[in-house]
Amino acid sequence: MKVHPALWILIFLWSSCAHARTYVVNSGGTGDFPNIQAAIGAAASGDTVALTDGVFTGTGNRDVTFLGKAVVLRSLSGDSAACVLDAQGSSNGPHRAFSFLNAEGPNTVLDGLTIQGGWTGTGGGIYCGPATGPTIRNCVIAGNVANNGGGLAVSSNGYPTILDCVFANNLASGDGGGVGYEFRPDSSHMTVSRCLFRANTTYNHGGGVAVQGRNLLTDCIFIGNQASFGAGFFDCAGTSGTEFLRCTFVRNVAPGNGGAGGGGGT
Repeated sequence: MKVHPALWILIFLWSSCAHARTYVVNSGGTGDFPNIQAAIGAAASGDTVALTDGVFTGTGNRDVTFLGKAVVLRSLSGDSAACVLDAQGSSNGPHRAFSFLNAEGPNTVLDGLTIQGGWTGTGGGIYCGPATGPTIRNCVIAGNVANNGGGLAVSSNGYPTILDCVFANNLASGDGGGVGYEFRPDSSHMTVSRCLFRANTTYNHGGGVAVQGRNLLTDCIFIGNQASFGAGFFDCAGTSGTEFLRCTFVRNVAPGNGGAGGGGGT
């Protein structure tokens, strides 16, 4: 019997979907696995790890890595305010929430989480390492601290896609209160859409965002961010040509050094 090629495609798609699994993790250590890292370790590319509402803390629920897998990590309820990952970092005990270190691409996803309490040298909440490009959507990244990239830091040739996220009250002592970069010869290529950068602070460049590279920001709002230079946005080293489409800058404050104006918006 001759099978139509379209039927083979349907059979292949059904087979692929049939093998994808969803694992549930509870903040109390119950569920399919005791913590987030254990679930990702067991998952295969294409699987989903769903987190119940609650506050996730401690070993296995911070400093989480995705091991190069195309796994979706999301809140089960879809309510980012109710599903919180608190890294509980400090100057004496540095931790961040997530690190992407192994060429993860757009099919590696964070969805619908609040990420807080990170404290590290680079990327207080999230770190995107060289040549990584995860998708981060519907997340609140708030109250994280780093030298560079208080909320999120992007390294050499990083290309994350960031959608419908809020970066609020993050702090960087160097560059990028909300989003910053790890200085490398190469640059980032971020796509950022419909994001809010609010009340992020840095003592140097880019209260809201400080980046290099060719980045695209669409329909973003920068409000109440503070920096010495480029309170809303700072394009470091003049390397890029970042493009803005329909972005709004409101009440960003950059006093500069020694009273010299530092660029409130950009």
